[in-house]
Amino acid sequence: EDERDKVEACLAPFNCVPVWVTPSLFGEMYNGFCKGVLWPVLHNVTSVYSSNPTGSSMKNDKTNEQVPMQHTEDQQKQNQDANTPPSPPSDLFSSQLTSQFAEYSMDDVAQGPIHGDGGREATLWSAYTAVNRQFADVIVQCFNEGDLIWIHGFHLLILPSFLTRRIPMAKIGLFLHTPFPSSEIFRTLWCREDLLRGMLNSDQVGFHLFEYARHFLTCCRRLLGLNYGMIPDASGGHNLAIDTNGRQVTVTSIHAGIEPKVLEHVLGHASTFDLVRSIRNQFQGKVIFCAIDRMESLKGIPLKMLGIERFLHRRPEFVGKIVLIQVGISAFERGDDYTTTKSEVLKMVANVNSKWPGTIQFQECQEKEMRLQQRLGLLSAADVVMVTPIRDGLNLIPLEFTFAHQDALTEQGQRDGRRRGLCILSEFSSCTRVMRGALHVNPWKISEIANAFHQALIMSEEERMRRIKCASEFVTRVTTRRWALAVMLDLKGVHKNIEAGTYAGAGLGLGFRLLGMESGFAPLETNVVAKAYKNARTRLILLDYGGTILSNDNLDNLQRFQLVNKTRAPSFPTKAVVSTLKDLCADKRNIVFVVSGKE
Repeated sequence: EDERDKVEACLAPFNCVPVWVTPSLFGEMYNGFCKGVLWPVLHNVTSVYSSNPTGSSMKNDKTNEQVPMQHTEDQQKQNQDANTPPSPPSDLFSSQLTSQFAEYSMDDVAQGPIHGDGGREATLWSAYTAVNRQFADVIVQCFNEGDLIWIHGFHLLILPSFLTRRIPMAKIGLFLHTPFPSSEIFRTLWCREDLLRGMLNSDQVGFHLFEYARHFLTCCRRLLGLNYGMIPDASGGHNLAIDTNGRQVTVTSIHAGIEPKVLEHVLGHASTFDLVRSIRNQFQGKVIFCAIDRMESLKGIPLKMLGIERFLHRRPEFVGKIVLIQVGISAFERGDDYTTTKSEVLKMVANVNSKWPGTIQFQECQEKEMRLQQRLGLLSAADVVMVTPIRDGLNLIPLEFTFAHQDALTEQGQRDGRRRGLCILSEFSSCTRVMRGALHVNPWKISEIANAFHQALIMSEEERMRRIKCASEFVTRVTTRRWALAVMLDLKGVHKNIEAGTYAGAGLGLGFRLLGMESGFAPLETNVVAKAYKNARTRLILLDYGGTILSNDNLDNLQRFQLVNKTRAPSFPTKAVVSTLKDLCADKRNIVFVVSGKE
């Protein structure tokens, strides 16, 4: 806390403002709810992650109910293919991991399986809402009229609900960098309506693929009963939007790219050249396959190990001619899933290397040790990159690899004689839809992975060049800057009336939603109301207190400031209004209520 002022001063030149969250609260929000609840569900998996980061036996108690890890059909297939069920880590490894996990997360929060909205689950949900509320407080303090608010990631899905309540005129965009599940998976969350309403309180929701957007649209229709379709815009075109309470929430789908200028600068650095030369010299005369994955079950590393094992069994002539460099990024926050995955990967790597020594070079490191410079050095030295997750969102490694090997299309780049530049991608990764020149595989089908190894080694020069050129089209055309510009232009083009009376809020807590009063709103006509009042036998009259019985004291910031500081007396109903109320109440056919949202 003593260094907060210094941190804020360092961030100020970059126009950045930090949100200070206590480590324990952040641990419950990030490790507990985001990674333990939302992450598997968003990746179309339920109950895949175990809760115990130490790998010890599971317990059942009333305060923190824990159950054995359940496997999906995909995991069962994986275990059948491997024919070697994962073994629990040793006590020494478990104790080391416990200290690493505590140091990494800076708290002592234990993740728990999520099957409802009580007990431990309620605590994690409370932490998630608390952190979102803290972000809202900082944004409101920094907001100026005309600013665009662009929210990223599934960590802040309910942030728009807090923002629209306080600054309803702001244009808010939300972009998810993860997949979005089918409605049958998403509906298993107890907080599904709160999350969807939070997303719909923004004016634009963005995804990398239309497949994810389609799942989101289906969830809104099946869970909230909302309609969607193509809505005309001001420029004469049409946008995909959801109609919710008289408002249209635009849905955008565009895949992110990389920034070529940044990559060019890193690739031209002397340290990158040295790293490439070192790796090439170490594995001289071999075709280098490389992969960089987080150590969790969703990344499908064991399936890759099975693929190379089957390939070498079927094609022994390639033994000693290829090497797979597998970099595993430590995922301590994954808890038991990390320990299980690491144990299984180490066992399979040892098994392959015992048959063909040196075939797999496995290295585990923390994320800070595999930044862009180290990553590009490895990708440049490799001939083929493999990205074979069983479910993945945004993954820029294939794009970075393709950019690093674009010179293979030139005569100068072909002088080294390397058969390089090919990508092997899982069909369950989002970048597969835009990297059309890659070799696409189903990671669950081990024979396809094995065949991809063989195809990459024997592919003709003409086909390889065609695939590299095809993959390079998206990399050079859709950059990070162009992606951001396209999304921001869509957000800026959202029609939102600046008049305060155009929108009204309804609902309590996270059920709050912004109502558009333009679409389908018909004001009452005095003569029609008078005639209906005269002919009615019984009448229910609901009168709002602030704004109807008396003037609204919270109409603007100045009036609120004066009231808080007691420099202006609050308003009271006039004698004429009080007399009218008495007359209405005197009529036996009338039932009169005065409604107020204030104390």
